[in-house]
Amino acid sequence: MHLQPSLSLQLWSIGVEEQFYLIWPVMLKFSKKRLVVKFLAVIAGTVFLRKIFSLLTVTYGLPREVTDYVERCRFDSMAIGACGAYLIYYEKKRALKILYHPLIQITAILLPWCATWFCMPFPLDDTVFYSLFFAITILNVTSNPHSLLKLENKSLDFLGKISYGIYCYHLIVLHFFVIYMRKYFQIEMPVINALAMYAFVCTMTIIVSCVSYLTFEKYFLNLKRYFCLVDNQGARFN
Repeated sequence: MHLQPSLSLQLWSIGVEEQFYLIWPVMLKFSKKRLVVKFLAVIAGTVFLRKIFSLLTVTYGLPREVTDYVERCRFDSMAIGACGAYLIYYEKKRALKILYHPLIQITAILLPWCATWFCMPFPLDDTVFYSLFFAITILNVTSNPHSLLKLENKSLDFLGKISYGIYCYHLIVLHFFVIYMRKYFQIEMPVINALAMYAFVCTMTIIVSCVSYLTFEKYFLNLKRYFCLVDNQGARFN
């Protein structure tokens, strides 16, 4: 409650995503052969650079800004997602059958939660393991009719549609609420203050995201039909 959050702290991932999309088409343009090898090379290369730059910072005093940039590159995560897309697009049924197994599903859902709750580090690189488990869960939810995790309902579809706004605006809403609480609330009842903060921030973030989607985002989303080669079937609401 006493710390003012940054208004754009979360937007670093959008920058990483845009950089990835500048590089990814070029990599696939010249050859569509041995895609899995390329994906694995991106994963291994990103992890390697992350470790090397971290070591250089500790050993030779490399500027922390450079290391932070490399550490925040999530090309490995996106390449893991590309591996999942590859399995579906090319109908790799044998691999999908393994990933659809209930035991694999349960492991992919529970292990990240347990690792976070008990602060259990994964070997080599946490990002790779979390991305792998999330990719397995997403594969099952989106393409496995027998998925243990069911997320197909109108409420979640609607929140998914405005999720970009939720992602971008929630810290702005939180920032102004923290200022408001400092000014008008006493911090003598932290539980009530926390409940009020969550209720206000969640409600207002959804409202702001809805307004943003209807008045701003929807216009640009409608333009994508002129550029997109694959129709997005994920959206359920108009």
